[in-house]
Amino acid sequence: MKKVVFVIFLTSGILGVFVQCCSDILLHWNLKSFEISFVNMDGSPISADSTVVDTLVCNLSLEQVFVAQNHNKLSNTFVNSSYALSCPEPGEEGMQNKVLEINITSNEAFSNFSTGEELRSICSFQGMSYTDFLEKVNGYGIDYNYSISINSKPTQGVQRNFKIRFTLADGQILEKNSQEIVWY
Repeated sequence: MKKVVFVIFLTSGILGVFVQCCSDILLHWNLKSFEISFVNMDGSPISADSTVVDTLVCNLSLEQVFVAQNHNKLSNTFVNSSYALSCPEPGEEGMQNKVLEINITSNEAFSNFSTGEELRSICSFQGMSYTDFLEKVNGYGIDYNYSISINSKPTQGVQRNFKIRFTLADGQILEKNSQEIVWY
């Protein structure tokens, strides 16, 4: 009888190591908020309130929150998770509340674009297509900084700001206005 109890305890302990290790890992992440700053093509900040660069780069610093979606009911309270061999990284399964769309607009007319009209057609997204950029933002490979480059100077050199809006799968909208800048 002692052997049976010992085998059951040993087996539950071994299984508990593999099950317990991942019960506290937050496998998904969501976008909580973001900040916008202007940088040059080399990544150095544009600190002045005006610029003459050919391409204006909007650096997006994302604030993320890790969230759990798995609740493991087989956890073993007698086994410390530090004995686990390997567990996934936080956020490894990507974004839970996916970004469906990213919009960028100007509060002033921008060349042939009206005030508030979508500027995506003159933007590049971290050197990739818009669709690939959305996949990168939504997926694994958590990066806290992304860039959207506006590749065409406005014909009007007036003070303006840009609004960037993230539309999420649950209908939530996160948006921010950039600092004001004169770009000529």
